[in-house]
Amino acid sequence: MQCRLALLLTVATSGCATGAWIAVQRQLAPVPTADCLPKALESAPRVVAVGAPDSLGLEYAVRISDSAVMRRHVDVFVGITAIHDSAETIQVTDPWFGSIDAYPPAERRERAAAAAALLDYITAQCAPNTHAVIVCAEGGSGTDGGRPCQP
Repeated sequence: MQCRLALLLTVATSGCATGAWIAVQRQLAPVPTADCLPKALESAPRVVAVGAPDSLGLEYAVRISDSAVMRRHVDVFVGITAIHDSAETIQVTDPWFGSIDAYPPAERRERAAAAAALLDYITAQCAPNTHAVIVCAEGGSGTDGGRPCQP
């Protein structure tokens, strides 16, 4: 929990990164009901486990499995990062330790695609009329707070 908090604080402040991460986010409009995110996570394809929400009920630890592509489980954090006017920003973050550039571009694309697929499912369940694009960033050691995901 402390490692995750430190990593999220590092990402939020764009400071010196201690780990690598890929994050995808999208604004959902109108703001979904409070119970929509946990329900969507529990019914999402390839999600094998959903942890309890954080103390604010805004972030969930989620395990995704896709043995055909990644040959392992990927642990991500799904959370509400902001609520403005009539939109809510949902973010899926895939963190790990080490430098982002230590991972091959193909693996980073696979991980970003898995996170984006989960975000697409959440959107379809919670705000199907949303047309906002998904924004993808990756970061970690040497990226000065992040950079756009590589195509």
